[in-house]
This record gives sequence, structure tokens and C-alpha cells, in this order.
Amino acid sequence: MDTKNYTPSEFYKKILADVYFDYKEALILLYAILIASIGLNLNSTLTIIGAILISPLMTPVVAIGVSIALY
Repeated sequence: MDTKNYTPSEFYKKILADVYFDYKEALILLYAILIASIGLNLNSTLTIIGAILISPLMTPVVAIGVSIALY
């Protein structure tokens, strides 16, 4: 485990180096959101689980969360 204390600028540079956000990943994430929304409207557990399986793209989600937190 890395116990180095990063300065805010070093942390920001490390996040930018580690996170890769492409339009393809964003489209798949939007499709997963759409499928999960349809599953919620239809009250279908299997559809929601399918949306969860489609969206293992946690990199864009984490990138958006970190960017909001740092902003």
C-alpha cells in the first residue's frame, strides 16, 4: 500500500495520468443508465441487474466524482 502523502497538484496530476475517458466509454455508460431507467420503470429486477453488468466502466464514474470533488 502506498502511504505517500500527495500535494493537491501531485494528486491531480496522478489522477489525470491514471484516468482515461473516451467517448465510447461514455456512450456505453449512457446506454447502461438508459437500460437501468427502463428497468426501474418496468419494475424489472433482471433488467437492472443487466444494466449493472453492462456498466463495469467505473473509471468514468470515478473520474467524474474526483473531478467534482476537486473542483
